Amino acid sequence: MNPKWPVQRLGDLCELVGGGTPAKDRSDFYGGGIPWATVRDMNVDLLTSTEHSLTEAGLQSSSSHIVPAGSVVIATRVGLGKVVILAQDTAINQDLRGLVIRDPGIVTDRFIYLWYRSIASQVIAAGTGATVQGVTLPFVSSLEVPVPPLAEQQRIVAKLDEVMVLGDLLQDRAMLERVRSEELRQRMTVELMESSGPLISLGGLCEVLDSKRRPITKKNRVPGPIPYYGATGVVDYVRDFLFDEDLVLLGEDGAKWGPGDKSAFAISGRTWVNNHAHVLRPDREVVRDQWLIEYLNAADLEEYVTGLTVPKLNQAQMRSIPVPVPTLVVQDEVLARLNSVFELSGRLGEISAARRTKAGELRQTVLAAAFRGDL
Repeated sequence: MNPKWPVQRLGDLCELVGGGTPAKDRSDFYGGGIPWATVRDMNVDLLTSTEHSLTEAGLQSSSSHIVPAGSVVIATRVGLGKVVILAQDTAINQDLRGLVIRDPGIVTDRFIYLWYRSIASQVIAAGTGATVQGVTLPFVSSLEVPVPPLAEQQRIVAKLDEVMVLGDLLQDRAMLERVRSEELRQRMTVELMESSGPLISLGGLCEVLDSKRRPITKKNRVPGPIPYYGATGVVDYVRDFLFDEDLVLLGEDGAKWGPGDKSAFAISGRTWVNNHAHVLRPDREVVRDQWLIEYLNAADLEEYVTGLTVPKLNQAQMRSIPVPVPTLVVQDEVLARLNSVFELSGRLGEISAARRTKAGELRQTVLAAAFRGDL
């Protein structure tokens, strides 16, 4: 921190507006009243829209929780370290805190926003407790903010905005590379498999063992070493088991079935499966377990899913899913080619993740330098 700059407490610079809890006054649609923001809406720098709006009645009961446009909002419980600038007047929930500048002649919203980003790791460290995550109002209020003259603030903000844009571009490019890599992997999987052999229904390829699965309510589970599986993987560990073999599970409800979604997976040894996943024993004289899993995960199974409020891949629909099935020799050859693609895709993913990390580190380094007076 530049010793020539005066330091002030955040609570002296900003009014700290607390969040609240809307009840029946919330409308589950866009438009209408004031937007209602939660921590899940804080994934962009400028909060321009939220999932819910408050009705006029909600405004009257929640007026103390409305933060004006242009103000900074921070997360003080879940999502610690997140910070946004509001694009419009917004009501916030109890996990958030609005920072409303008391005197714009002393400090600007954008300066406070960028300063807070520079200390995000400090806030996260302070709020990571053994049982409850969060920071208190006195802690937030006591944070010390370096306050250079307004002209210097504007210069710092202009420089940092350039760096933030560059960092965002680098991260966006890395993310796009990863998405394209995953899309290529999914498309190649489907194309290679579907061109390799005739179609056979999934029910004709597997013995369906759904009648043997059994759910256990959480309060009735006896802890143990046996993995307890649900729609997408292990959800707990229990003492007893239902199955003791290699099997394939396919999500029945609580999963996703779009192209590239991981709705199918292998289990092995002693296991327990609840009623949210279909249990399949492949005919291994006809089809490899990995072949089934890779195809079911790469293909678009949405057309077989029923239910509007609770999507479900029921057993009849699941049995009807057509699967390309060449000879075992061809399956092995195609799987070997796909494994090479998967290995390359994994390496590209690691490179993209490293680039995103580097971009984030660049931003934090420059932010720290700026508020030391070194920019």
